[in-house]
Amino acid sequence: MDKYISPTLEEINKVGELFKIIGDTTRLKIIFSLLESEKNVNEIALATSSSQSLVSHQLKILKDNFIVDSRKNGNFVTYFLNDEHINTLITICRIHINEQGE
Repeated sequence: MDKYISPTLEEINKVGELFKIIGDTTRLKIIFSLLESEKNVNEIALATSSSQSLVSHQLKILKDNFIVDSRKNGNFVTYFLNDEHINTLITICRIHINEQGE
């Protein structure tokens, strides 16, 4: 096992900010939706039972913080998770909360 290295204050602040960003219920629903597959705004709105304008606003926050990215796909912009770390983080959180009931 690697030796534990204490985080810097900057790292602590950045981790706190990341958890604030993904801790928002709507943004978390969007992340879960994108874990399934890439989607455009309309598909995300449908999957999360949210309005298109709310989804667009939350996607901008997620994109500005490098959690999601997008690409032009014909007439649509398709959104996807920016990297595997978010998938891993969410999976570990789900395992943790599901273990609490055992």
